[in-house]
Amino acid sequence: MDGPAGQRGAGAGAEYERARQPGENSYHMYINVPTFLSMWIRTQRQPTKELRSRHQSQLIDQLTAFICPAQCYHSAIEEQFENPATYSNRGSCGGMCSYCNQTNGDCCGPVSKERLIGALNANIFSRASVQADQLVSFITDKAHKNRLSKSIWGASAKVPAGKIHGLVLKLILSNLIDLRLATSDLAGTDKIKMKDVVVSLSKVTLPGGDGVSYDDLAINVPEMWKHFKFIEH
Repeated sequence: MDGPAGQRGAGAGAEYERARQPGENSYHMYINVPTFLSMWIRTQRQPTKELRSRHQSQLIDQLTAFICPAQCYHSAIEEQFENPATYSNRGSCGGMCSYCNQTNGDCCGPVSKERLIGALNANIFSRASVQADQLVSFITDKAHKNRLSKSIWGASAKVPAGKIHGLVLKLILSNLIDLRLATSDLAGTDKIKMKDVVVSLSKVTLPGGDGVSYDDLAINVPEMWKHFKFIEH
């Protein structure tokens, strides 16, 4: 994923401005599941429940801004880090970042919603929860000649590892799957390891037509899939 390029505001020195013109600077970010899980573990090591909740929410917000951006990267960074008392929206950068020039792309590409839901229900979470760091391997499905990944993306689609990592991260930020500690007593301690993080299908409470609310899996709620693009078989 390409990040912001060029300069904004009055902070850049004249020497730097002569050396580089706006749009000439760029960087690439490679986000994968193990790195995200490591950061999530850090949120769960915070000493209080309030801090853990806040840090986890901030982490998900940042992940969403990176891989499912809704505005110019420059504007998002300025809004996040500038003094709220003096912040003024300068508008978009006008094509200097991958969001504005529409080159950021989709981190996982279009998938078959029907087959992805089937894989999550029948193949991956048939026993309720799995270790979070194994989810990429389950979807890759090398043990069965990549049957699951071919089903999700299509038999002729090229599915590099990055797309599978992108899919898992999208499922997390969309609250379609739920990260938690296998042992809740570990929360707030430095003893949390990668193997202690498990993932399961998220549940949501929905209003019933008769006034009685009911629980369902988030994957069954169309609005929860807003960050995804789909293919038809």
